[in-house]
Amino acid sequence: MNTDTLDAEQKKVWAEFLEDTCKYAGKSGRWPEAEEFIIKDPKWAYCYAKNVIKGRWPEAEETIRKDPEWAMYYALYFIDRELATVRASLSELDWTDPANDFPLPQRIKDALKKVCLAK
Repeated sequence: MNTDTLDAEQKKVWAEFLEDTCKYAGKSGRWPEAEEFIIKDPKWAYCYAKNVIKGRWPEAEETIRKDPEWAMYYALYFIDRELATVRASLSELDWTDPANDFPLPQRIKDALKKVCLAK
């Protein structure tokens, strides 16, 4: 649904519908029939991913990316967590062991070591 064509009252009703949808789905799990509507709104797509899916929602990322505020929240909540997991895994590697020598340019290896070994 293109909310640009809605007046203020219609936007309010639409927002309430999406909020109720996310609350319902949050209690009962994913609601595939409602996802086609939720995915069209950056805020509610983020909320649905966070509270219902409890993880990234790749199908909604294009929509979320269109709104800088919700794109930031999405990146901070999901992408940052994934990076933290990767960082934790990489920090456990023995960087002096030749078996952990990845086929990457040296400058990238050095940067990864700095980031992963920083406490």
